[in-house]
Amino acid sequence: MEKIPSNISRIQLQLMLNQPYLASAVARLPLIPVNNSDHVPTMATDGYHIFVNPSFCDELTEPEIMGVLAHEVMHCLLGHIDRRGDREQNIWNKAIDHATNLFLLQMEFQLPKKGLFDRKYLGMTAEEIYEEIYEEIDNEIKPKQQGNEILQAGSFEDSHE
Repeated sequence: MEKIPSNISRIQLQLMLNQPYLASAVARLPLIPVNNSDHVPTMATDGYHIFVNPSFCDELTEPEIMGVLAHEVMHCLLGHIDRRGDREQNIWNKAIDHATNLFLLQMEFQLPKKGLFDRKYLGMTAEEIYEEIYEEIDNEIKPKQQGNEILQAGSFEDSHE
């Protein structure tokens, strides 16, 4: 079994020392390396482990690695996996990433620039963010579907219903 690179283990320890309120959760969630994985291109959690792609971490600064590690820990602490319910996974993942990242930025963590942290969701729960994203997607799809229905029906007239 492969080992977690020493720099990531050191950052894990620094996270526990710098953020004592996260220490017990960080200590109980084992880090599992996943090299060259399309399934885990960054970091991920199943609620019991944190999966780390060392190649992704090679592209980040140490404070960013700590931020991403805290991000995965927060998913576990906030019960994001269990709270998903019947929600669409892709939308739920975006919602929980916005909620988690915005919280961590308020706690002055550094995160990679490519993360999801739209400030319009500040102060919202993951469930509220999910509903907003779901409605945005639904509103984008409806006009396209309506346009397709008109074309499929062979009508070129404007509808005034």
